[in-house]
Amino acid sequence: MQGLLVFGAIGYQTVFTLVHDGEGYLLGRDMRVRLEDEVLYIHHEDVPPFKKGGSVVRNSYFWALRSIAARSNRGKDWEYETEVWFALQRMLLSFMESGYLGLSETQLEFPIDTSEIPAILRSVSTWQSEG
Repeated sequence: MQGLLVFGAIGYQTVFTLVHDGEGYLLGRDMRVRLEDEVLYIHHEDVPPFKKGGSVVRNSYFWALRSIAARSNRGKDWEYETEVWFALQRMLLSFMESGYLGLSETQLEFPIDTSEIPAILRSVSTWQSEG
């Protein structure tokens, strides 16, 4: 990755990240999540990939998120039980504040129809944009 541009604002608006991969800019998006029976699911397409020989920060982020997941199978949504939400929030804030990862890689995006974002996750979350 050669460059990183972030557009938008933290809060209740979706923030998009443009990442330059050497050939062109790719549009990033927040990590889509859903809540079911007090389990947080991160969409499998939005979890960070592990890349052999890849960025140390991105691979560390992958292993850190995976280490507290109840389930993290390839090609399936990753599951986080309520007992680790505080750790998840601290981890996301830490990687967000490091400046090495874009906001879209560290922010949880809840569907509009979610009744309420859990208080412990609000500082690292946003709502899906309509449309």
